[in-house]
Amino acid sequence: MEQGLCPCDCRDDLKALSAQLGDKPFLLGDKPCLADFALFGIVSIMVILPKDSVSPFKKLIDGEFNNLVKHHSRLVDKYWPDYEKLTFGNPYAEDQEKVFFVK
Repeated sequence: MEQGLCPCDCRDDLKALSAQLGDKPFLLGDKPCLADFALFGIVSIMVILPKDSVSPFKKLIDGEFNNLVKHHSRLVDKYWPDYEKLTFGNPYAEDQEKVFFVK
């Protein structure tokens, strides 16, 4: 990825978080801690981008750091079964073009 402002600056942070998470369900193991919810907030901003987004954040999160997306999904499933009603829609939907516009 080209050097730029924020995307490359946060790449090391995402890499560290991704490494800490690894294959575990949550950052410190089997149960979520406060840091998991902080990570959820950060990743939420990235997962709501459309799948065809040219954002370097979207490319990082969908590619190299996909375990962070899975972590986000795990928290949605566990704590927010009504996530779609509370937000713009389902970030994991195939047809995001229709999902993310407020009517």
